[in-house]
Amino acid sequence: MELLTSGMAVVFRPGMLLMVVVAVFLGTLFGALPGVSGTMAVTLGIPFTYSMNATDAIVFLVAIYCASITGGGLTLQIGDTADDYNKMTVAVANMSAKGLGLDNLKITSETLASSAIDTVKNAINTVSSQRANLGALQNRLEHTINNLDVA
Repeated sequence: MELLTSGMAVVFRPGMLLMVVVAVFLGTLFGALPGVSGTMAVTLGIPFTYSMNATDAIVFLVAIYCASITGGGLTLQIGDTADDYNKMTVAVANMSAKGLGLDNLKITSETLASSAIDTVKNAINTVSSQRANLGALQNRLEHTINNLDVA
């Protein structure tokens, strides 16, 4: 019980809580990026830990990892209420060759080549759809910014 109490005392220090908030922000940001896994987010967070002691660094990296794997995108509140229509989620699907199904294309026969053409066509449609979604999100954010400038 004493170890648990001392562990809580370390984690709930004001400086540590601020560091956890920063780590959760970074983890959420990394988690929203396409192709960045929790492990990659921790790897990207390691340079921030060079000047920290071991306990602080471990808590920081765990917070980054937890935030990056639980994200389904970045949810932004763009209105004056917490209603769903005043929130938007920015998420980008996996656009890597593997995510689009382009990593194992084979064109060694006519049948495989035809299948590869269909796969490439589907990948192009997926990328186009993602671009359209991001464009719509950008338009909505610009509209919100313009409304804030007027008010």
